[in-house]
Amino acid sequence: MTRATRSESFVPPPAARNGFPLLALVATLALFLALAHGAALTAPFFSDDYILIDKVRGAPWFDLFRPRALAYGWYRPLGRELHFWAILRLFPLDPLPFHAACFALWLSTLGLYAALARRLVGEGPAALATAGAAALAAWGVPIEWGPGAQELWMMVLALLSLHAFARARILLATLALGAALLCKESAAIVPGIAWAWSLAIDRRTRAQAARAVAPLASLVAVWALLHPLLGGRLWGNLVAPLPPAPAAPLTALTRTLLSLVNLDLRPAPLSGWRHALGAAVPSALVLGSLAALSARASTPPQGDGAPSVPSPGRVVVLGIAWALFGWVPLFWPGLSWQAYYTLFGSLGVWLALARFLARRRSLATALIFGIALLRGARADTPAREWGNERLQRFGKSFMQHTERFLRDHLPSLPPHARLYFTAAPRGVVFLTGHGDAPALRVWYHDPTIEGRYWSDYRERGRDEPAGPDYFFRYDSLASWIEVVRGPEDVRRARAIDPRWEQDHARLADVLALGDDWERAADEYRKLAREAPDHPDYAHNVAVCLEAAGDTAAARAWRNRAPKEVSGGR
Repeated sequence: MTRATRSESFVPPPAARNGFPLLALVATLALFLALAHGAALTAPFFSDDYILIDKVRGAPWFDLFRPRALAYGWYRPLGRELHFWAILRLFPLDPLPFHAACFALWLSTLGLYAALARRLVGEGPAALATAGAAALAAWGVPIEWGPGAQELWMMVLALLSLHAFARARILLATLALGAALLCKESAAIVPGIAWAWSLAIDRRTRAQAARAVAPLASLVAVWALLHPLLGGRLWGNLVAPLPPAPAAPLTALTRTLLSLVNLDLRPAPLSGWRHALGAAVPSALVLGSLAALSARASTPPQGDGAPSVPSPGRVVVLGIAWALFGWVPLFWPGLSWQAYYTLFGSLGVWLALARFLARRRSLATALIFGIALLRGARADTPAREWGNERLQRFGKSFMQHTERFLRDHLPSLPPHARLYFTAAPRGVVFLTGHGDAPALRVWYHDPTIEGRYWSDYRERGRDEPAGPDYFFRYDSLASWIEVVRGPEDVRRARAIDPRWEQDHARLADVLALGDDWERAADEYRKLAREAPDHPDYAHNVAVCLEAAGDTAAARAWRNRAPKEVSGGR
């Protein structure tokens, strides 16, 4: 082959039909998906689901592309806003279609990956690489959580861009990349993978490879300049806060490599090893069987008529480059490490390993079966990380319980009601910020309802609409408990809430700190009646009344306090 010929775009013919068609592979993955994640189809909405539903419900389609009210500052109108808007237009407010969409996107992602790998390594090794990628526990969050669609849409479109680039259809590759960038910022690494493809697979020179990827790289540059969290900080008013600080680079790299075998966390399944591994066995058997059949069908065809594929070394180079470029976003300043951030880069690792494992059937089968078993343990291991599958499952359960409690306790709410909460578990993202509880607005179909923490309480201003205020404390043993401000049946309330006095003492303090002196005085009066020997309650009534301007009543309560002190002692 001459140098001129080698510099042309290398488009290998389809791999030989050696017994593992693509449809059979996708069907096997669908079976694995049903066994490993089928229970997620019944999961409720959670966290960002409500943020996006609250934003897009009732909005015109063109409004979805405006850089306003961006969740966490990221501009992802295709993968988030448009995705949610379209499903809400087609279906009622039901989590099932959102979960089904994630399932379909995951199958599309791995189907496209398998099709691309078949061009490089043949059907058997491609199926083996796909089985290994499917076994990763990091898929749990994108598959089982509605907003995970942004990750999956990005991968689908990025893979479509690579497919088009491999066929020298640069315009289609550029359009697909543009759509991927509007799903998630991680797609910015696609030009790097395309550049590696040009060098390793198409055998172009560096200059030729640079020219080939120039349209993709130029698009990424323009996108970065306009993105609110990137170039928007320099030229516009679209400034958004950076995410939490990242883990140390060495820690991030170590965990990334360990995530390839589902050991980025020390496995400690909450339900116990026996239950976690037992639940994972059926799905692990599916992937283990797929690996065994793939390795068996991996012998390349021989003879002059056999279709050509790139040499193993070139595929390994591409796979390593794919992994390195795919993992670059993990080290972005201000970005905390999450397991599912590693997924796109991990596809490159499995591509690099495909032919090596395909020649070692026993090793490939044992490895993929073992990784799939560890997926069950990893998925049930809790950690204080946003991308932790076990934490998200707890959050979904908590949100479902909270919705049921509020609907039973307060079937309807008047406009401009404010609900205050305390002691909510960490990580459930029920309240997303000061005065922002999108879940409440979705549940009650009322944009005027607010949800806040107790510490955020402030007396309503004169120009603010009137409305009731409700206060709730979460008890891990007794669920939500309403702490009623003002008149109530104290005997009944004490029977429900063993911490009644402590809760109302704190509520009174919260009201006072919020400059709501009259209502704070009412709470301290109630406490003084129930605990007449407590010296502070009567004194605090006097302080609040004086702050409210009722000096005569304040004097009476201040004179009363010493008597109660002496009587109590």
